Amino acid sequence: MNMTRTQAQLNDVRAGTIRQCKEAHITNPLCGATALKLYGSEFPFTDEPDTFHVMVRDASHRRRAPHVKAHTWKQLEPADILYTEGLQVLSPEATA
Repeated sequence: MNMTRTQAQLNDVRAGTIRQCKEAHITNPLCGATALKLYGSEFPFTDEPDTFHVMVRDASHRRRAPHVKAHTWKQLEPADILYTEGLQVLSPEATA
């Protein structure tokens, strides 16, 4: 069984993720599998496809929202955040 995606599949996932994030009005930096999708990179097959992973500096910034999983990183710095298609996303170095 082939456990990799083609570049065309990754491009489709990227386009769909951008659209979904914009429709959901995600304002926090995207991270984890969501960031990997935005970079057009391979991501875990076990990922929950309707869940957006976002990064916050501390737990006080977590907000309950459907399909959003907030992760905390106290060392989050502005330099760790890039922009793609108008969305904030953790840099590849910070995502790894």
